[in-house]
Amino acid sequence: MAARIISFVNLKGGVGKTALAVNVAVSLAAELGQKVLVIDLDPQSNASLWLLGQKEWVDTVNNRRTKTVYGLLSHNTPVGQCMVRAPVHDEQGHVAAEKLDLIPATIHLMFFEEEHRHRDGATPYYVKFYQQIEILRHQYDFIFLDCPPNVFKTTKCGLFSADHIVVPCNPDALSWMGIQLLAQRVKIFANQTLGEFESVRPGAKSPLVSGLILNNIQTTASTVLRKAEAWLETRLSKLKTRGLVRDDAEIYPTRIRHAAAFQRGSFEFRPLLFSEHPNVDLLADYRNVATLFLTKFGGGYGQGS
Repeated sequence: MAARIISFVNLKGGVGKTALAVNVAVSLAAELGQKVLVIDLDPQSNASLWLLGQKEWVDTVNNRRTKTVYGLLSHNTPVGQCMVRAPVHDEQGHVAAEKLDLIPATIHLMFFEEEHRHRDGATPYYVKFYQQIEILRHQYDFIFLDCPPNVFKTTKCGLFSADHIVVPCNPDALSWMGIQLLAQRVKIFANQTLGEFESVRPGAKSPLVSGLILNNIQTTASTVLRKAEAWLETRLSKLKTRGLVRDDAEIYPTRIRHAAAFQRGSFEFRPLLFSEHPNVDLLADYRNVATLFLTKFGGGYGQGS
């Protein structure tokens, strides 16, 4: 079997998108025995910082920018040369997640938006990106793409390549407005690339939003949460009738609680599982999402072998 490619996307920042991608990837690799690749498509490079640590990211990655996602897109660097194997280390410097690899980002990735110019007859950048990632499919169980909060070129790479597009969101009206806009933009991109998608990815489902994960949940507001969930379900159904999300799109049954450990872990530049003072409840939430993904989407090349 080939790896399941999951893109994490939201037009709104601060919804815990990168925290979700990073910590679920770590749980799958370090706790559930899955082989996982994280690809950082965001010039802010937060996923890379969390997995590599600040010093390694500054000292190594920014000095090898042609061997990152930027190089993959701008310099046609072979995907294997962009890989950082087992980047996560514990406080003693030992490899902490042997089955997790990373293709990092740097701030130079922001230049790709301006530098890239499409030539008539040339293979589109998002197709070339997918073709490079396809080389790796049989080496992993899951491939996570952490996209920036926009629908620019690097995000389009994530949309075109994804088997599943997951949207982390807060249970409020403001977040929903962003989800509607995202669904519309994704649908436009899917329509624009339909011919290429069917040619390059025959039999794959069109790249539309397939699931929402509710984040930053206040545990003391259960009544409010139930009302918000019902409100979101109603509106998700309306998006389905308009063909803006997949027919089987859903709000996943897992929830991520609000916790100060989120901020603390980000300042440590370390996944929560290897934080100095991890929040056990929040860890359980990320583990639940990892278990859901494993059950719902299945393993990939060797199902954890």
